[in-house]
Amino acid sequence: MQSAGVSRRTIAQIVAAGVLVLAMGTVTAGAALASTNGVTTKSAAGADVKPPSANTCNGAVCIYVTGSGLNVSDWSTSVSLSKTMCTTADFWVNGVLFAQGQRTCGVNDDLLVADWSDPGNFANGTVLCNTWSGVSGEPCITVHS
Repeated sequence: MQSAGVSRRTIAQIVAAGVLVLAMGTVTAGAALASTNGVTTKSAAGADVKPPSANTCNGAVCIYVTGSGLNVSDWSTSVSLSKTMCTTADFWVNGVLFAQGQRTCGVNDDLLVADWSDPGNFANGTVLCNTWSGVSGEPCITVHS
C-alpha cells in the first residue's frame, strides 16, 4: 500500500490495536459471499475486522486469528494487491484446505479481506494458514491452550 503510506506490517499493528484506518485508492464495489464454511470476502473498506489474538504477515498475505485457548471465534486474512487481478482466499488447517472464499477482484494497492466468523475449536498444536491464489505468501499461526 505504498501510495497510502501504510505498510502491511503497519496494517497488522493497527488491526491488532482494534482500529483499522485505511487510505485507499479505487476499491472494488460490494462484498461477495464466500462459497464454503461461512467465509465472506470483501474489500477492506467494508471489512469488519475484530482485534486479533494473534496475527502475522508473510509476503503480501496476513492472517488474523481471534479467540481464547483452543476456541477460534474469528479468523481473517488480508492481501495487499500489487496489480489488478482476481484472487481467492484459502484457509488451511494442518496443511489441508478447509475453507475457501469467493473469487474477488481488485486493482493495484487494494487490500482485500476474507473473514471466517466462528470457525470453532481446534486441537492443541493445530496450524492455521492462509494463502490467496496467484499471490506469494503463506502466514501461519499455531493454536495452543
